[in-house]
Amino acid sequence: MTALAALTDSTFIPRVNQAITAERVKWHTFVNKLGISDPSSQVSFVCIDLQKPYVEVAARFTQHGIRVDRALPPYDTWIRVIIGISKENGKSQAVILQVCSAKSYMK
Repeated sequence: MTALAALTDSTFIPRVNQAITAERVKWHTFVNKLGISDPSSQVSFVCIDLQKPYVEVAARFTQHGIRVDRALPPYDTWIRVIIGISKENGKSQAVILQVCSAKSYMK
């Protein structure tokens, strides 16, 4: 029933698209301030080169109860982060700051 209601709600998709777009802008701002490589994205996730081994990064996220997608060889220092709500994104960004030792990335 819920899925059917979402399909018949003509405002649902535009609202979700707008929310994802706003959060994506926040992600790009976050990584740009850190000087991290981040190709522009127009989808519901961002790829970020943390310049640390994927295994190390994934372990840190796991310690904080955040699951990350599999490694993307040959991009062994990149992670893919699905764009969520602000609170979820904030948790992921806090882990990224820890992983990167933020000061070494600050411009």
